[in-house]
Amino acid sequence: MLYSYSEYTSSGEIDRNGVYYLGSKVFIPADDIAFSRGYGVFTVCVALNGKVFRLKDHVDRLLTSTRAIGLPIAYDENELTGKIMSVVNRNFVKLLDVDSRNNERLLVKVIITGGPEADNHISPAGPGLLHIAVSHLQPPKEAITVATYPFQRQDPGVKLLNYTGASIGFHQMRKIYPTIDDVMFVSPQIEPTRQYVLECSTAAVWSVHLQAGTDKILVCTPPLQGILASITRQVIFEVVEKKLSQFEFREMLITRSQIKTAREVFKASSTGIVPVTKIDDTDINRGQIGPVTKAVQSVYIDYQNEICGLI
Repeated sequence: MLYSYSEYTSSGEIDRNGVYYLGSKVFIPADDIAFSRGYGVFTVCVALNGKVFRLKDHVDRLLTSTRAIGLPIAYDENELTGKIMSVVNRNFVKLLDVDSRNNERLLVKVIITGGPEADNHISPAGPGLLHIAVSHLQPPKEAITVATYPFQRQDPGVKLLNYTGASIGFHQMRKIYPTIDDVMFVSPQIEPTRQYVLECSTAAVWSVHLQAGTDKILVCTPPLQGILASITRQVIFEVVEKKLSQFEFREMLITRSQIKTAREVFKASSTGIVPVTKIDDTDINRGQIGPVTKAVQSVYIDYQNEICGLI
């Protein structure tokens, strides 16, 4: 049985020492400003073998996000890291008793909500409250299909709780493409030829192209301006690029029409590297998973296992 953590008791009282809950759900009362105003931030990590992959990056982004929206919190970097690891360690104790090199992957969602609202109803009455929901990480789909949707997330540099735009986009595009798995945001310009690819609803977008007039293979992702600073995107530039030096990894503006002519497309998030085999009504690589995507997947998984002590 997994354990999750919250600074709310089951009766809705605040307990700064934290309360453990059995399972992947925690109790957050409806009067938390995260519900009434969407005021809060979060990050999603993967843990295996008792370690959280790139935890420092996730904590840094959480703290940057809280500062950006003016949400005070009671923890510094070390204290927040310690809180997260306490929850992770509690979950892995039984798993590691069974297998000292347990390779089960857990999904760790760290949420900081605004807590009770102040008298003005738009700001928190005190420091934000910490919640950590832990669940078993389900393997991603072998490949997915997406639909393009003109939308740019609010405050792209901040991982806000509010994903309403993504939910609306998915709902609307599913009416046109009933079998899609996700939406791919493009810049919300009126003229379609001026629409640039931004990101998927919960992941960075990468596409593979052949540089004109050469045999050089480019692995491209949109510039950071206007998209979330994805930690997996950062790992690809820092680690995967060095391992796959036969390809050139770069930031590049890609239009909505250009990405449909890409050799390969994949999305990248904490949950993994997932091939995209269809965009709108256009097949990518004849609907097959390409060799570059497979290479990126392999290097990323090996690095994750290495960092977490499994190889």
